[in-house]
Amino acid sequence: MPAELAITITRTTGSTTVELSGELDVGTAEDLRTALDDVHGPVRVDLERLSFMDAHGVGVLHETARTNGAMTIVKPAPLIRRILGICQMDPWLADGTGADGASPDGGA
Repeated sequence: MPAELAITITRTTGSTTVELSGELDVGTAEDLRTALDDVHGPVRVDLERLSFMDAHGVGVLHETARTNGAMTIVKPAPLIRRILGICQMDPWLADGTGADGASPDGGA
């Protein structure tokens, strides 16, 4: 049975929240990439209901952080938080150094 990923995008004045639930992996990463194509400006990525993420999912989040410039990741489960830490995504975690969503390298 293929993995499933639900993506909910909520836009408000000045920001966008992307809620993910299910599995973000090789089979679903392109779905997220496509959904994020229309997201510009500050984005908050809520991972509270994400149960699994592989390197393909991390790649999409990293690409979004680099191209968008203002991304914050919130509520990852402990295992997903560990994966993000190993992949040096800590600066984009809401409780990390980049809590304001700014690029950790100053946008360079």
